[in-house]
Amino acid sequence: MIVARPLPRFVYAKTLASGSTAFYWHVTKHYRRQGCLIPDEPLGTSYVAACGEDGNGGRALALNALFDEWRARKAGEPIEETLIAFGTIDWLFREYKQTKAYLEKSEQALAPRLRAHHATHHRSGDQEG
Repeated sequence: MIVARPLPRFVYAKTLASGSTAFYWHVTKHYRRQGCLIPDEPLGTSYVAACGEDGNGGRALALNALFDEWRARKAGEPIEETLIAFGTIDWLFREYKQTKAYLEKSEQALAPRLRAHHATHHRSGDQEG
């Protein structure tokens, strides 16, 4: 028995030649014609990474938040100042810092410093307090 999982807005699933399922975030032509420039994005083959545990999270949540921000700006609604506007340098850095490449590089860069800190501050026999 196959149980269908809920998909967030703008997300569709596609069966690949390998038989696995891939997820994609895609803005419809209706919004493209209205000026939405948020690019479509492949979300990968992990349902949880793409959509969250229950279809209300994952990368789709961030993309849908960007879409909601774009739509609100277009409608002239006030935007929360804590939101980072799509297409700005801040947005670009935020997006990059969520990529696998960035996370792997930052983890590799931090590892030697963490080991050195641990060796210096947590020697056997040392007691804090």
